[in-house]
Amino acid sequence: MLLSESQLSEVPGHVLALYLFNPYSVLNCVGMTTTVIQNLTLALSLWGATNGQRILACAFIALATHQALYPILLIVPISILLANVNKGCNKCSYIRTLLVFVLCWGFLIFISAFIMDGSYNYVYNTYGFILSVPDLKPNIGLFWYFFTEMFEHFRLLFVCAFQINALALYVVPLTLRFHKEPVLLATVLIALSTIFRSYPCVGDVGFYLALLPLWKHLFSFMQQKFIVGCAFIITSALGPTVWHLWIYSGSANANFFFGVTLSFATAQIFLITDLLFAYIKREFTLKHGSNEVVLSRVPTHLLDCYQGGGPILGAPRRLDVFLSLLRKLELNSRLDMRLLSSALLRSLRLDGIEQSANSVETDLYLPYGASAFQFHRYKLLMEIFLPSQDLLNVNETLSTVEKCTLHKMLSSTVQRWERGDENVVCPLSAERRHMEQSANRINSRCPIEDGVIKTDWGTISPGILVAALASSLEAQRVDITDILGADIFKDEVSQSLVESAKEDWYDELEQFDVKSKSLNTNTDISNVWVATLAGDLAEVVINQGARVGASAQKLMVGSSNRWNDTFIPRTYYLFPQNATLPDWHFTDAEILAGIDGLIIANYLPKWVEQRRSLRLSQIIEMYYSNEGVSFDTSVRACNRQALFANIVNGSQLFTETSRFAHMLSLQQITVYIPKEEMERITTTAVGVFMNYVPNLLRRSHQECKWRPVVANVDLILATDGSWKGYEVEQFMSWISEAIEVGAQGSSISLVNGNTGEWIVRPTNLTDFFVMLTNETIQWPNRLNLPNVISTIIEYSRDQTLQEISDMVSAGRSTVVLIVTSERPSNDELERSRSLMQSLRQSFYDVYFAYAATDMTEYQNINNQFMDYSELFLKIESNSVIDVIRTVDIHLVKNIIPFRIIGPQCPVNGTNYFQTPYENYVLPHREQFYRIHPFYLRQQSLINIQFRNDGQGQILVCLWRGAEVSRSCQMIKERDVYTFNLTDPCPSREFCPPAHLSVKAIAIVACRTKLVITSNILALDVCLFWEPRPMSSRF
Repeated sequence: MLLSESQLSEVPGHVLALYLFNPYSVLNCVGMTTTVIQNLTLALSLWGATNGQRILACAFIALATHQALYPILLIVPISILLANVNKGCNKCSYIRTLLVFVLCWGFLIFISAFIMDGSYNYVYNTYGFILSVPDLKPNIGLFWYFFTEMFEHFRLLFVCAFQINALALYVVPLTLRFHKEPVLLATVLIALSTIFRSYPCVGDVGFYLALLPLWKHLFSFMQQKFIVGCAFIITSALGPTVWHLWIYSGSANANFFFGVTLSFATAQIFLITDLLFAYIKREFTLKHGSNEVVLSRVPTHLLDCYQGGGPILGAPRRLDVFLSLLRKLELNSRLDMRLLSSALLRSLRLDGIEQSANSVETDLYLPYGASAFQFHRYKLLMEIFLPSQDLLNVNETLSTVEKCTLHKMLSSTVQRWERGDENVVCPLSAERRHMEQSANRINSRCPIEDGVIKTDWGTISPGILVAALASSLEAQRVDITDILGADIFKDEVSQSLVESAKEDWYDELEQFDVKSKSLNTNTDISNVWVATLAGDLAEVVINQGARVGASAQKLMVGSSNRWNDTFIPRTYYLFPQNATLPDWHFTDAEILAGIDGLIIANYLPKWVEQRRSLRLSQIIEMYYSNEGVSFDTSVRACNRQALFANIVNGSQLFTETSRFAHMLSLQQITVYIPKEEMERITTTAVGVFMNYVPNLLRRSHQECKWRPVVANVDLILATDGSWKGYEVEQFMSWISEAIEVGAQGSSISLVNGNTGEWIVRPTNLTDFFVMLTNETIQWPNRLNLPNVISTIIEYSRDQTLQEISDMVSAGRSTVVLIVTSERPSNDELERSRSLMQSLRQSFYDVYFAYAATDMTEYQNINNQFMDYSELFLKIESNSVIDVIRTVDIHLVKNIIPFRIIGPQCPVNGTNYFQTPYENYVLPHREQFYRIHPFYLRQQSLINIQFRNDGQGQILVCLWRGAEVSRSCQMIKERDVYTFNLTDPCPSREFCPPAHLSVKAIAIVACRTKLVITSNILALDVCLFWEPRPMSSRF
């Protein structure tokens, strides 16, 4: 159904091979027809359109139209392709494409007339000949038979009928239906014009057949493959045979040959319709899923997350870690946000998984399953309200640790059993008692809530958030009568309960009909509400209301929670308000996620219309940022209170909750609760919820703070013996979030401060914390600075060699952070000076940051190369909190520019090419770049080119020396600007570095009055540096 990365890479080769070795293409070349030229122009026009080359695409489609007329149909899919590739105003793009096409075609007509001595009579003899078909010989098409002498009286009728089929009949309906797939539309239009054109050729058939591998993912949905294939083979063999019998042997007639051509055309029509129906069937399957039942057992691909206790998951349960894993899935799956969000819920979310009370794991039995109350709501959501398919192969994309981490983040459940650490985590007070026992196993007095992540605006349940976004992209209201009649629902519920529910709801509908037709008789439920607040509140109604009734004092909404550590949040402890029975049916994390999900769902469909390439990670990241969502900056977590008041009202919450609670009760409990009683409990639960939420929103509120600068670097940490394992984990967890490692693609690593050996090599967030769990790690007992510098020199050398191999033109700077409470000895100080001098002579964009209580010796290590690559962070003590406070101010919020480099050392005039460097510009955040003087010396001219590949405008600036001397230029969408540095170093003694900055600027989009701010999801900045040969050496 979906193509993997390897299969996608094979498609161009398959298309090329099918065209080159296709018998129809070979015969076409043997016959030396002009169709070969037409196929070339069609291929070039499609290639130009897919690459956003409007002039190229229009020029070649005009040339093909000038030759054969029928390719004029392709201006429609080409216009759509160009509008999709060139993001921005679609209507403007359509108009520009049409104008360019008309100009190109008109120019060709004029040139042809000029060649014909200024006469336009040739137009009738070419286009008129194609349209009026005055001389038509038998061919592989359908046209010729109807122009034999017996049909002469109907000539005009047949001409109009066939030309309308070939040129006009199918364009509008096919475009309306398949406008999202312009390449498929182009393929079908080429095929239809081939069937109905007056002078078809086997080369036309060979061309569109060569495009079929583009749709190999549809082949499994096609039902006529065998019949069509046989028809092609048989008619291709019979055609020449019957022709010979008719023309040369005289033993056959025109009817024989027409029968073959009619069968050939029928096979082509079968092929086209089968392809289109296959696309529709696949689209329906992806959108509505299948009737696959959600089972309570742990899926096969998640077994290794539970077998043997599962892997150690050391990564923090934090928003940046969640987004980094989500981006990895997005980049490898190639699914759009609608498909990815629903597939993510199918593949990696399974609510309510808990360990059975007394079972022991064996080779044949796993004591884990979705048996808690959360499972029933999830099951109803995925089977009835958000049916989908598991389109993700997570085992190919994520490692076991990454997969299990993401699964645990998405799946809501509570680890309820006693663990043995309660006396440390939640000491027993005199007035508290143990919670009740279940099957001889004691419930913990501070169970662990899973399926949560920490954000700056409170802890949330990302599974609920993703479900809300997926539901908004597939928004639907499901009628209760449809639910009660669905086989997938009735199979899970006893017949008596279903009949009782039908009596309740059908009787109500009949009463409404009798009383007044003006009454609102809708009994449907919104899937967005089921995924968010109504779904969770229904769990309160069912699980608590059935036990305590409609008592506002006894219905519990919200929770009391605490993270194990604010620096490295891994475990989210829950402190029940009820000491005897579970009351975590609607926790604070679920409330905040439900509110946020409803807020985003209210806007998301409109945003997707404006930018269809939006990704799930981008929406979540923007909402939980200080800047907000670029389409509407008021939509952000720090404005949650105001947005909640505008979107959520008690009346709608009551309606959605009471209806869904009734359906949930049928599946979860065995006793039927009458509709009136359910509504009474729901009224109380909604009141409790609306009274509780304002206090929760105040507690989780945090004002938005602009962060104009964030150091985007590759960080290497080295410490002495004052920090051991857990302190290092705390600090690295904090700084990875502070420098936005997950969002910006930076790396973090750890060096033994004594031996200089790598404890953890540069890697991403999840892998870093996995490696830190290695019990064999030898932590340093002192700082040996020369060993650390030697390691950095070796690392920088290897990095430079890799950059030469990859033809790198720019990148992040490296920061070596040394945290120590010791003073180096004189011998170590001298060796450090010597090694630092060697490093500075070869590697220019490595920053050293020293965090120490006494800076005297460290300030004297580098006295020769004063290029501002040293940071001295004086700390009060070596405690983690003091170091974090100082590093945050003087390193994280400091300007550490990206480096623009030319790592190659040219030999004998060799020219080296460099790959463009792509980066993203966030709104309200300026990016800085630096070219070290080494790369400027002994060169006559350096060009630094900026190209705006996204939506919006950017401001780029260049300066050398004082920042007030900036030279700035505004760059519009798709525009390019080049800074030229002529003779950048007049002398070796005076050569300041070149500094550049990039900043996003707000614009007004041509299609709407909404102000669009350039942002992370839509704005690419590509830097090209074209250095002249350098005589200096590293």
